Amino acid sequence: AAAARADTPIVIPVGATEQHGRHLPVCTDWVLPEQIIGEASRVRDLIVGPFIPFGYRSRPGSGGGQHFPGTVSLRATTFMSVLEDVLSELKRTGFRNIALYNWHYENTGFVYEPAYLVSEQDPALKIVVIEDVFPEFTPARQQVIWPGEFPGLALEHAAVIETSTCALPDGRRL
Repeated sequence: AAAARADTPIVIPVGATEQHGRHLPVCTDWVLPEQIIGEASRVRDLIVGPFIPFGYRSRPGSGGGQHFPGTVSLRATTFMSVLEDVLSELKRTGFRNIALYNWHYENTGFVYEPAYLVSEQDPALKIVVIEDVFPEFTPARQQVIWPGEFPGLALEHAAVIETSTCALPDGRRL
């Protein structure tokens, strides 16, 4: 309540429960953004909001697909309704600065509508959608992140970035 009264931003990790190869858990797409926002909250005044663990259907073209055991997806209408309800509840409890931090590519087309529907009800409410969670990987950044040889950026799930970022809450890497 104090954070809402102080206009402290709240950031909602929006992810998915889907396959990430044989070496990463199906929770990768909500664990990673939740951990990143948690780290950001150590240096910025913000609230780590409740994560959204389910997203829109995983597409085979991006290395995913619904065939992998443990993948649990929502229909677009259900996904948008869940987000609209979460945003409405945060608004009702006093939050006025909300960010949706989307980690799952397939959600991108569906996070804006609920943000628009809720924000249009209150001009003081500001909802920001963060859909591109990775910086531009310039040659200079690649050298800092991967000293020596850059391993390449595969487009499938569980590639270089998600694998190197994924760690357990106690700091151990998966």
